[in-house]
Amino acid sequence: MKKATEKYFLGTASKEEQHNLLTHLRASNANRQVFNAQKEAWKADENKVVSLITWKAWQKVEPQLHSHKPVRNIWLKTALSIASVIIVVFGFGLSLLVKNINHQLVTIQTREGQNVEVFLPDSTKVHLNANSSLTYNAWLYSYNRDVEMKGEAFFDVTKQSSGKFNVNVEELNVQVLGTRFNVNAYKENNHVEVVLEEGIVELTLDNDSQFRKQLKPGDRAVIEWAEKTVLLNQVNPMEFSSWKEGVFYFHDQKLEGFFERLENRYGVQIVLDDDSQLQQLSINMTIRNDRLEDVLKIVELTLPVRMVTENECIKVELDKTRYELMKR
Repeated sequence: MKKATEKYFLGTASKEEQHNLLTHLRASNANRQVFNAQKEAWKADENKVVSLITWKAWQKVEPQLHSHKPVRNIWLKTALSIASVIIVVFGFGLSLLVKNINHQLVTIQTREGQNVEVFLPDSTKVHLNANSSLTYNAWLYSYNRDVEMKGEAFFDVTKQSSGKFNVNVEELNVQVLGTRFNVNAYKENNHVEVVLEEGIVELTLDNDSQFRKQLKPGDRAVIEWAEKTVLLNQVNPMEFSSWKEGVFYFHDQKLEGFFERLENRYGVQIVLDDDSQLQQLSINMTIRNDRLEDVLKIVELTLPVRMVTENECIKVELDKTRYELMKR
């Protein structure tokens, strides 16, 4: 039963295993005491990762274990009330994760192919893209609306008189009162991109007190970490935030960045051949709710490339014959 209990805590137990566990706990008070001891030890483990379905299942099961009205576990109540998370587009497996709840730090984390919508305690809505994470302090949030993020997210911030909303990405801070904006901070890009759709945001850096940039709607700021430079230009914000509706726009996009987006969206591994001519190719394309197979076929028809699948990995190679013909 120990193995079944661990699977239950991880959110991987089947319905049959959950039913068997419930039967086991109802059988005797001793069984429940052992279970509670395991639960307390598991809660104290700082390195664990908790699946949201665990808390939903436990919320249904716990009242059934006692005939009297159960005393609410404050830690569990916090876990259930800190955020409402809904998978918006699609996801591969039950792998949306919440971590570190017992230390008041809440981390919502997605994997490849996942796109989720998160409601924070102040009703701020966050669309979290694939391979991304959002962290905040559940206890201090009402006084200090600071969140940390990795990957990509679109924020629809609720305006409050009590204080500003801050998004921290490494040393970059995005401060707002109430607005809508997109932040792209995937590690492999070596830069952070902030696109403002509505309202006003101010950008600052922890290690540079002189750095202060204010954006207006339609502004796109790209902060290059290596050069410590900022590029500002006007764009159509919808082209940078449409991913939350399942639409991706690519204009003169280099193939490396294009295929990185496909990896996140479809949960696949795509490797570009080490060819300088291949690296220089760019693509214009709009992807809606298209199948990956259809997208790759269009790429092959549009560009002088071919796709080779090996061991569940898609390799992209330059078709040199077609490349030379297209150059003429």
